[in-house]
Amino acid sequence: MAAMAFPEREVRIPPLRVVVQYRRIAGDSGPSVQIYAPVGEQERQVLRIDCFAELPHYHLDPADRDRVRLLHLRGHQAAIEWALTQLRERLPDLLREAGFPQVADQLSPEAIAQGLPSLSQALHEVLTEGTRPL
Repeated sequence: MAAMAFPEREVRIPPLRVVVQYRRIAGDSGPSVQIYAPVGEQERQVLRIDCFAELPHYHLDPADRDRVRLLHLRGHQAAIEWALTQLRERLPDLLREAGFPQVADQLSPEAIAQGLPSLSQALHEVLTEGTRPL
């Protein structure tokens, strides 16, 4: 089943481009944090966190190996808080785990700290938009 897509927000955390979008797929839905990075000569999705209501999870290297890790949480808010905490405290580690140490090495703590308020706002905006009645 194809994902139903909604408008997206974009946040920059150099060298990353972070796209936040509400997604509905396979009976579940929620904000999705899609992280893109320059890999070689191309931009590639290297990490995705799906803050879904029923089965929140994240993808390491979704464009290739796509290793999925389930989160033992329920509800959008719990998944959003988990995502923000992980991105604040472990973003370079998650990128290394996904197989992109060269991207992780380019990140600075300052860039992460500067980008997180905009990312938090984007997550909450798309959650509000996505949960409005159709």
